Amino acid sequence: MKRVDRIDRKTKMHVEDFEQLSNLSGVARNNLSMESMAKVIEACCTFPAIEKMKLFQRTIFNFFIGNQNMHLKQFSIITQNDKIELTPAYGLLNTTIAFDKPDDEISLPIMGKKKDLNRQIMIDYFAKEVMGLTDRTIQSVLAQIQSSIPVCKELIYGSFLSNKMKVKYSKLLNARLQVIFP
Repeated sequence: MKRVDRIDRKTKMHVEDFEQLSNLSGVARNNLSMESMAKVIEACCTFPAIEKMKLFQRTIFNFFIGNQNMHLKQFSIITQNDKIELTPAYGLLNTTIAFDKPDDEISLPIMGKKKDLNRQIMIDYFAKEVMGLTDRTIQSVLAQIQSSIPVCKELIYGSFLSNKMKVKYSKLLNARLQVIFP
């Protein structure tokens, strides 16, 4: 795996994960939420509106694919060319299908919830109210993700997962899509 924090063997780039950043802000680690991540982006990033759009995109994507492991250490900012921004995404995988009875849909709560999320919480509250994203930006992110669904389904059925796990993954994806695209 190529590291995002190295230019070459001797040159490092400044990277901080959100767990480190939360300590800087004095927020107790266990009290962090997706809302607090938006605040960190607002306080730290050079162009926070762009980075909040990326955070929304990753949040929706991880919800769809069943990634319950997107905790504070899975989000980082990087400083390069005098610009502070989110690092490229990493740790993007389905963790839900590995459990018989998944407890949560996401790792960090939105509106105090980790499960039973709905369009109102994800779009109206988190994207619009908390992060201040425009309808146009939200629709662009959703359209981009929605257009990739056929490829996602092809990848699921072309993967090395067992047939049982492929069906389980596909059902999860379809159920999550119904939450955002009823």
